[in-house]
Amino acid sequence: METALRTSNLLLPEGFVEMDREEMMYVDGGGIPTWVAYYSIEIIIWAVGLGFTIGGSIAARKALMENGGKYLAKKTIPQILKKVGVKTSLEIALGAFIDFVLIFFDPVQALVDWFDGLDGKKDGWLGKKGWLNW
Repeated sequence: METALRTSNLLLPEGFVEMDREEMMYVDGGGIPTWVAYYSIEIIIWAVGLGFTIGGSIAARKALMENGGKYLAKKTIPQILKKVGVKTSLEIALGAFIDFVLIFFDPVQALVDWFDGLDGKKDGWLGKKGWLNW
């Protein structure tokens, strides 16, 4: 390829510099789009919250449905929570809290925006000619 450029009759600009493939990749930079980072982090956090909620719900259902569900008919809410257990109740509450925070405050977007701005420009890329070069 290099010899073809040198021997051809093609007129190149005065500032032309030959580059090989490795140099071209360095000039192009690298990185990932901010939306990929956003959704990757978001999915992981949602999965954790959902895991807490589902795990706690299964444990609560198992504890409350003993004796064909007759336990529920005769007890008050504090007694039911005591039967379910503090750990299970906290798991359900933690899962709901994680989901609430993600929906209403969106900390993941703030984190991704912060990382995007580390290279001095908000260009929608993490690492493109910036702090995170691949």
